Order: sequence, then C-alpha cells, then structure tokens
Amino acid sequence: MKKNLKVVFALVFIISLILGSKILINRVKEESKNNTYEIGISDSSISNMNDSELKNLYKQMNQEGVKSIIVKNESLYQVSKYRSLQILDLDTFLKKNERYKDTDVFKDKSKNNIVISLDKKDFLKNELDIIESYLSSYKVLNNKDKMIFYIDEKMMINNNGKKVENPILTNQFFINEKRVREIELNKFNAVLGIANVENEKNQKLLLNQIKYMARVYGTDQVQLRGQSLLGYPNNIKHYFEELQNEKITVFLTEFQNSIGLTTYSELNKGNITRAHEVNVNELNLNKNELAARISRAIKERNIRFIAIGDFINYKNSGSVESSINDLMYSIKEAKEQMGNKYSIGIAKPVPIMQQHNISIIFICIAFGALLSLTVLSLFEKNLKVSIALFSIVTLVSVFVVKSDIDILIKLYTFSIAIFGAFSAIVIPYKSKLKSFLLKYILSSFIAISAGVIIASIMYGTDYMLKLKSFSGVKFLYVLPPVLITIWVVLSINMGQIKNLKSLKSIKYEIIKKIKKLRLYHLVIGICILAAIYIYVSRSGNGGNASEFELEIRAFMEKILYVRPRTKEFLIGYPALFISYYLYNKNKKISQYILILGSIATMSTVNTFTHLHTPFLYSLLRTMYGVAFGAIIGVLYIFLLNVLIKFIYNKKRI
Repeated sequence: MKKNLKVVFALVFIISLILGSKILINRVKEESKNNTYEIGISDSSISNMNDSELKNLYKQMNQEGVKSIIVKNESLYQVSKYRSLQILDLDTFLKKNERYKDTDVFKDKSKNNIVISLDKKDFLKNELDIIESYLSSYKVLNNKDKMIFYIDEKMMINNNGKKVENPILTNQFFINEKRVREIELNKFNAVLGIANVENEKNQKLLLNQIKYMARVYGTDQVQLRGQSLLGYPNNIKHYFEELQNEKITVFLTEFQNSIGLTTYSELNKGNITRAHEVNVNELNLNKNELAARISRAIKERNIRFIAIGDFINYKNSGSVESSINDLMYSIKEAKEQMGNKYSIGIAKPVPIMQQHNISIIFICIAFGALLSLTVLSLFEKNLKVSIALFSIVTLVSVFVVKSDIDILIKLYTFSIAIFGAFSAIVIPYKSKLKSFLLKYILSSFIAISAGVIIASIMYGTDYMLKLKSFSGVKFLYVLPPVLITIWVVLSINMGQIKNLKSLKSIKYEIIKKIKKLRLYHLVIGICILAAIYIYVSRSGNGGNASEFELEIRAFMEKILYVRPRTKEFLIGYPALFISYYLYNKNKKISQYILILGSIATMSTVNTFTHLHTPFLYSLLRTMYGVAFGAIIGVLYIFLLNVLIKFIYNKKRI
C-alpha cells in the first residue's frame, strides 16, 4: 500500500507540474520578447571633450548602436564649472564688481557670505526660471544681462562639528536643458539621470523640469539614481503617478534604488525596467572586465539599460581617444558574448504579467505531493499521515497564494526551498532504484522542480523587476546541509543512540570512534574542509574570485554561453554522484558524502529564486552543473580509487 501511494504521489507531482507549466511558459515568452537593451553614456564623463573628441565619440557610438546620453541633475556648484555662473564670497565679488559696492543690500554684511552671479545669455529661458525659482528668496539684481543673488550665509557651514559646503550650493535641483537640446540635435536620445533631493521644493522643481523636457524634447526615459526614489519621503506616490501620466519609462538602478520600491510595486502600470550603472575607473575595470560586466547584467539579471560613466582613463589609456576606443571595444565584445539573442537599441519597459489562477493551483498541489513523498520516504506506517499532510499542505498553499500577502508568500516559498533541497536528497536515496545514475538524475529533477514551484508562485512583473524578491537566501545556504547532516547522523547511529544510557557510555563510544580513525578519514576531512571554504567564499554576491578564476569563468561563458555555478559542478553534484555510486558498496560513507551533495540541491533551488534572472538561463545553468558534476564525479571516483590503492599498499593507519 505504501509503495502504491508513493507511485500515486509521484504521478500527482509530475502531472501537476505539467498542468502548472503555463505560468513559466508565459514568463519565457515575455522574457524572449523583451530582448532589446540600451547603453547610455554619462554626459558628465564627456563634458570636457573638445569638438574633435566629441565627433569621434559620436561616430563610434553610432557605429555600435549606442543611442543614449545621460544628463544628470546638478547643483549650482556643478553648473558653475561649465556655464557663466559664478559663486563668490561677497568680498571677492565686490573687488571684481566695484560698481556694486554702494548697493544697500551689501552694506555692513559679512565679507564671507555668498554671492551668485550669472550671465543670462548663457542660459535658456526655462533654465533661468528654474534658478530664479530655486533662489527666489535671495534675488538682488535682475537686468538685461545679469542675475545676481546675495545669500546671507557662508559657503562653508558646520555640520556635526565638520565643515561642509552650504546645501544651497550642493542641492541637485537643476537639469541642463541646453545639453538635452544639443543631444537631441545630434540625433541621440537624452536620458535624465535623476538623484532624489529631500527638500520638497527642490523635488517639485525637478519634476517640473522632467515633465517640461518630455513635452518639448521628447525625453521619455528617466534613470532613478541613489538609494531613495524621486519624491521620498512624502511624495513618492504622487511623483510616480505624474511620470506615468507623462508616459515616461522609469529605469530603476540595480544595487541603488531601495527606498520606495513598495509604492512602485503597488502603482506600476508597465512603465518600469531595470538599469545597471558602471563607473569604470571607480571600479578599476579593464576593457575585458567591462565587457563581461555588461553582458552578465543583460543575460543574467534582465538589465535593459546600462549606464556607463567615468570611463576616461588617462592613467592607463593615456588619452581621450584611446579611452573611447577601449569603451567601444568593451561594447563590441559584450555583444559577441551575448550572441544574437539580444539587440542594442532603445529599452522597453517590462509589461504587466498577471498570475494564472488555475495553473497556480496545480503548482500548490505539486508541492503537497512532494512533501508527502518525503514523509513516505522517511517514516514507516504513515499512510494516513501522508494523505492528511497532502490535503492540509495543498489547502494552505492555495490560501497563501490567493491571499497575495507578501510576507506569507515569502515564508511559504522559503519553506518550499528548504524542503525542496532536503527532499531532493532523501527521496532518491531512500528509493528502490538500483541504478545510481537514475538516483542522481532524480535528485537533480526534484531540486529543479522545487525551483520551478518557487518561480511559478513568485511570478509577475514585480519579481522580474525585483520590486519584490525571495527572502532568506542566507538561511537557504545553511539549513538544507544542516538538515541532511542531522538526518545522516541519526540514520547511521540510531541503533547505538537507543542503547546509550549514561554520559559514561557516550564518552566511551566517542573514544572508540576516535580510535577507529584512519589516514583516509583525515584525507576526506581535509577535502570536506576545503569544500566548505570554497562553498562559503562563493556564497552570495560577495564571493571573491582570483584573476585566474575570472579568466576561466570568461572562457566558460564564451564557450557555453552560461557558466555553471562553481560549487555545483566542482563540489555538490560530484559528491552526490559519488554518494549514489557508493550506495551498494559502502552505505555509511555514502551517507556522509550526501552532506556535501546537499550543496548541489540547495544551490539548484537557490538558482531559481533569482526571479529577475531569465528562467531559461537558470535552467541551462543548472543542466550544465548536473552534466559537468557527473563528469567530474567520475574523475573524483578514479582519483579516490588511486588514492585508496596507494594508501593500502603502503601503511594502514
């Protein structure tokens, strides 16, 4: 009866996955359609170029299909570097402009206070209006040629004991309309790179400029930069609605925008896509590293706008021309790495994708069946428990998914990830399959299926844009191996544990175990420690890789298009392969090696929790990990046999 029930649950699991596959099929279609990416060059990186250098840059940009230049909001201090706007202390201003010495407003004033003077002829009318509005409390003189503002404050002020520039000079309220017009006249696309300012008056000035330029110049793309979104803290909702009304595409910058995403998630009507900003010199990237960074962002993380800045490298390249050539080489190389699947042009926003009501129910049924299969594999005489568990889990799953409560969905998908990685070890290992290769394939299939269930539940525009995401990645790295370790130790030592009745007997048993240790145990222990080191150092985004490894990765990506995860094909899957191979030869060692094998199933499930990564990319990456893991597993078995033969032919310890 138990065997028949396992077959029933297995069939329910597979059929439910098939019937729920419409969700991910639709996701793949949407991801395939949205295959145009855009590259923008920061205007601040090219503002000091002469006409000849700009002409060369524009020519090469056109050749490579780079259509956009990013104009960022700026402060008075920044504007003064390239426009006829002077920021002086009162003493210096009066020395240069003696005719104003007798002006009443300047009499008996501190010589260190600020005077801002600008030549009207160097500014467009709307730009003058913006500056005048920003400094409306301070105007002194406004004639045909000049506009002068006296500010009864010093240039440097105290801020918590430190001298800092006066915020009046550093607030980034101004967008260079003159430059936007030049960009459009040169037949390029101007993208506004907007960092939020916390003063509501300045936020309003920015919004008005964005709307004005959208109507006059057709600048319908805005890259939001910095940690908080435009309008924070009080006007995020209103400002986002204003951008939507103007049909402006919003680029949310990866690793920057974080405050205000919930509001954008609630209001999104399909005018958002993802951006990645690369400041080349700040990151100390060479031309090959920049190419790899561009291609990975587009391939791996669904980035559709690449903002490139700070690329003029006098230190290494030696000139503006060589820096331009290096940049264009990087763009060309990135194109080759991506192949013909993606095309460069103007990025489109990610369309709204709705959950499939019927398909998602089948996905919930699939998880219920998987959990019941795991229980049947672990325990005896549990038929009623398994059926009850299947019913309860399925009903709870449907309730959680239909409730669309973010915290519940996060908790639910986290539990799926943990149980999925655990089940992918337990079910195949406890199965009656005689072929170790079939056990290996079944493990990878269950791990992938758990990832598919998570990706199906966390489906939609919000997840593709990373407005919402999977939570608990750090715990996912740890819990499945810990659970497998506990299960293995209990399975191997259950009989002895039952017989231990006192601390003395426990101490005796530990000493006996230590005396049985051999040299090969030490070798295996060292290998496990090395594997743990690699595993920990490669977990998350912060893992450091050597230059040699980066070259190997780049080579693999060039050949395979998608690079398998290091911890999967070098550690996890080979360990899983060896464990199943040893199942009928040495069951105890086989079970201990399963602990390392759990890294593979954990990592596979984790791959599919990166919901902003194209689904087919994740699937292909995992398949490579499974295939190479088996090949390397065969190699490890050969080396292990050679090592054991060497040890036993010498001296056994």
